[in-house]
Amino acid sequence: MADEILTAEFVNGWRRAPRILAIALSIIAGAAVANAKPSLPSYIIGAAVSYSSSQEFPKLSYQYQAQRRFSINLHQGNAGWIFIASDETGNEQVLDVKLPAGFADDYAFDLRPRVSFFVGKHDFDFDGIPELIIGARSLGPKSNPADNSISVNAFALRANEWVRVGNMYGNIFATGDPKAFIVGNRIKMPRGLRGIVLEWAYESGSFVIIR
Repeated sequence: MADEILTAEFVNGWRRAPRILAIALSIIAGAAVANAKPSLPSYIIGAAVSYSSSQEFPKLSYQYQAQRRFSINLHQGNAGWIFIASDETGNEQVLDVKLPAGFADDYAFDLRPRVSFFVGKHDFDFDGIPELIIGARSLGPKSNPADNSISVNAFALRANEWVRVGNMYGNIFATGDPKAFIVGNRIKMPRGLRGIVLEWAYESGSFVIIR
């Protein structure tokens, strides 16, 4: 009798196993999806952006839609790290990105320590077609939190090509937490030191420094 009860419990338990396994796998998959969702950066404020957290080999893809459709992707190749814009027809353009906060050298082979990238859009000239934003932020070692920087590049779509119209850069932020604020046609970077604020404005098709 005892053997029959144990056998019955084993058989019933085995029948339930696929369902239990499926529930467990569903929970694990759900957690993986949740963890895979990109978090919005807290240091580029005022624009619609996508974010890639700090990682040894960052992956970043952004879908730009505003009358045209583009996919902006960060790649590592023989020429270093590059951003490529692909349009709806499959045409590709390597973007002229300048990110001293992201790359340790002019050739973009090596990443700076504790770096993260962002891509997004903002309509700086209020014509209904947002400009493309590509940027990076790097943080210095914990022993020197002021050794940090942030870069913001802006691109405008002209004659079916993205043209860089702004290259904004700030470093050595006293707070150790560099931020860029986008308001209207301006980009501001408070240095956190004696009230200094770096500021650029988008005027006549390009960014000019205000202060």
